[in-house]
This record gives sequence, C-alpha cells and structure tokens, in this order.
Amino acid sequence: ERTLPWQIWRMVQDTVTAGPRVWFIGAWSYLKVGPRWFWGKLRTMLDHRIEDTLPRVSTPTVVIRAEHDRVCPPDWVSRVTQTLPSARMTQVPGRGHETMVSRADDVAALIVEQAGTSSAP
Repeated sequence: ERTLPWQIWRMVQDTVTAGPRVWFIGAWSYLKVGPRWFWGKLRTMLDHRIEDTLPRVSTPTVVIRAEHDRVCPPDWVSRVTQTLPSARMTQVPGRGHETMVSRADDVAALIVEQAGTSSAP
C-alpha cells in the first residue's frame, strides 16, 4: 500500500491471526531497533516504487506468498511476479504474512524446490 493508513490496516488484518511467537518476535525486533529506525524504514518503504526496480532484476526469482497474507494480496503478488523478467510464484498454504517466521522450514523447502526446477517461469 502507498499510504500509511492502508499499510496499517493491512498489518492489523494480518496480525490478528498471528500466534504469540510471531507477536513476540515482532515486538522484540521493533523494540531492539527503536521507533526512529522504524519510522525511517516505513517512510522509505512507502516511497519506494518497486515496480520501477523489478524489471531490472535479472536473476531467476521465486516469489513466495502465503495463502492468507493480507499484507500482500494475490493480485499485487501476481503483478510483481509478472513484472520480474524470470520469476515464478508459489504459495504457502494456510498461512498469513508471518510465514517467514512461523514456517521458515516450509519457506526454505519451497526455495530449494524452485531452485531445482528449470529457470523458465
């Protein structure tokens, strides 16, 4: 999302279903870096135009989305995948945006599996 209210709304929708481990890791990480770092990164994230950068990525890419990720909706992830010159999308079933934290082994397995397939999308 391009605005702070929409980005907050997406995060709230997603974190409502996150488990205690995800909440703890997220809170601990944000406390470690502090509010100044967080607001600076958030501003950078909102200003960054990923659609301008993606066409320049020449490496074969695996775009991983969680099935119930409300932060990264399916239509947006599809556009990201289509904008990359050599990409394929895969999905982690039954998970939300926290997948990298809560199911790191599943995500790693998807990356290894996709790396072993042909480079053609």
